[in-house]
Amino acid sequence: MKTRTKQLISNRKDLFANNTDPGDNFELLFEHAPISIWEEDFSEVKEFLDDLKDQGVTDFRAHFEKHENDLFIVSGLIKVLNINQETLKMFGVKTKEEIPKNLPRYFTAESLPTFREEVLAFVEGKTVYESSIPIRSLEGLPMILDIKAKILPGYEDTWKKVLVSFIDITKRTEIEKALKESELNLKKSNSAKDKFFNIIAHDLKGPMNAILGFSKLLSDEDSDLEHSKKQRMLGYIYQSAKKSYELFENLLTWSRSQNGTIKYNPEITNLYVLIKNTIEIYDQTLQEKSLQIVNDVSVHTTAMADKNMVYTLFRNIIYNAIKFTPRLGSISIKTDQVLGEDGSKFVQVSVSDTGVGMTEFQLERVFKISENTSTKGTDKELGTGLGLIICKEFVEKHNGKMWIDSEIGHGTTVHFTVPMA
Repeated sequence: MKTRTKQLISNRKDLFANNTDPGDNFELLFEHAPISIWEEDFSEVKEFLDDLKDQGVTDFRAHFEKHENDLFIVSGLIKVLNINQETLKMFGVKTKEEIPKNLPRYFTAESLPTFREEVLAFVEGKTVYESSIPIRSLEGLPMILDIKAKILPGYEDTWKKVLVSFIDITKRTEIEKALKESELNLKKSNSAKDKFFNIIAHDLKGPMNAILGFSKLLSDEDSDLEHSKKQRMLGYIYQSAKKSYELFENLLTWSRSQNGTIKYNPEITNLYVLIKNTIEIYDQTLQEKSLQIVNDVSVHTTAMADKNMVYTLFRNIIYNAIKFTPRLGSISIKTDQVLGEDGSKFVQVSVSDTGVGMTEFQLERVFKISENTSTKGTDKELGTGLGLIICKEFVEKHNGKMWIDSEIGHGTTVHFTVPMA
């Protein structure tokens, strides 16, 4: 065993003895390194920058931001002296001559910011620069590379020898992106769960307490309440039960929208009829608050839409208008024909009220599940804070948009678009 070990050591010594020329060893390491390595000449880049200095340029970052064309010029002054075999594999070519010919296809305008930072690092006296750079494959597919550039010792004044290495991190970047998206989805899911339990604990607690309290009083055998008081309590129980039902309905609709059990089935839908039916649902509430509501939508207005989803839209938006409009106020509903970004035709529905309006703070958060909170109406009406969030999700299923214009004390207008039939 000892004899065999001595023989292996002897053979290794012979190997190094036969390769005494450091240049030969460097060439072998360069040519067969497991990563892409480029030997480049930056001397003309330095000469160009020195000329700019002579012309009075001191802030090269500001200069390149103002004169981007100079950055293109600088990038074209780099000379590729040599590349190794791994570079041919990475860039999908067979010969070294193909790399310089295809440089503009690999290093596009997307690559310029990284190149600018590399040049600025060298200008500042640094000899090493590390970053990541977006490029394109020969087929035009996006790639992300780790780049490390180093001015070799002895060439700090001329930049004539710069060694650049590349490592393909495209797959790693995609995995990291997927992990970040997964983390974001998890946060959204947790936020949604917290919102769900907050609604159950807070918004449903009030109506349920009212139902329990008044029903207990009515069921008390010793109770000698007058008939009028009993009727009033029954009215409170009914209103509380009704509010609880509406809250539960929104919760269930939102829950179904989150797990994908609500199917999108577009068909020719008469918007006037849906609005009319919705107004009829809230007729008693409108009378109780002495609100005037005007349906300015033509009886012939139709959309290619999911009837159930649009009905949910009208229920939530019109109810919100009623909820936040003081007594003797007014609500109006109208439609317009608009064009989408791709030129397709949409129906824009606008529901305006003369209500209390919304602050900028509220407008920024009204569609965010993590920050949205319910607000009581002008007659202490309850809500889950989910209505508009559900509406926005349903509008987006129609490839439409939803937005709100509002000002404190001057009312609110909710807009949304759905495809025209």
